[in-house]
Amino acid sequence: MCVTIKIDEIICSRRKTLALQINSEGKLIVRAPYRMHQSFIEQFISQKKEWILAKQAQAITRHQSRQTLKHRYLPGEKFRFLGHDYPLCLVVASKEGKTRLAKKLRLCDQGFLMLEQYQHQAKKLFVEWYQNEAQVFFENQVKAYAEKHQLTYREIKVGHARKRWGSCSSQKNLNFSWRLMMAPIEVIDYVIVHELAHLAHLNHSAAFWYQVKQMMPDYAVHRQWLKSYGHQLELLE
Repeated sequence: MCVTIKIDEIICSRRKTLALQINSEGKLIVRAPYRMHQSFIEQFISQKKEWILAKQAQAITRHQSRQTLKHRYLPGEKFRFLGHDYPLCLVVASKEGKTRLAKKLRLCDQGFLMLEQYQHQAKKLFVEWYQNEAQVFFENQVKAYAEKHQLTYREIKVGHARKRWGSCSSQKNLNFSWRLMMAPIEVIDYVIVHELAHLAHLNHSAAFWYQVKQMMPDYAVHRQWLKSYGHQLELLE
């Protein structure tokens, strides 16, 4: 059966090459130079048909998965921390407004405890909680790995990055996404190792990957985990 590839959008610019992009919903976006003939674009798409269909199927599956991951911040709903799921428990204060819960949100053996009156701020509280945990976690883990492998860095920052789990600047500053706190520790450690290796190699050369492997021999397993499940490390509404 012949499958027709639908072009959802064509963006023309001063670029010199033709490029194809599959967005998060599986739509095909073509980026082409000005005045490029339509027949050339169609021929190029025909040559890349298998790649397009595979990427679209992957994007649609991820998009559907994200829809099922949406949070409503209700009692019993599970939230992930360091690769484990914990249920949300709402704590009701007494008529006098007293409660043993010192913080608006905290994690204990029972799960995440949140004061009921702050349920409308749930996402904000979770983001702040993950950020605080991430800052402490990364400072400790990065220091341990850096000392072990005799690497030096300047500063560690935790941010909201969605498309990059971590980064390393030429000034040796390290940045990490708080969303990583939902992943297993081994996966987070891989990102740390990846960015520390950039202190010596600001590229993805063979030398860079050799250093990553020296620091974490099984890094490929954790790298693949991020590729397969990284889209789940999110607080969706």
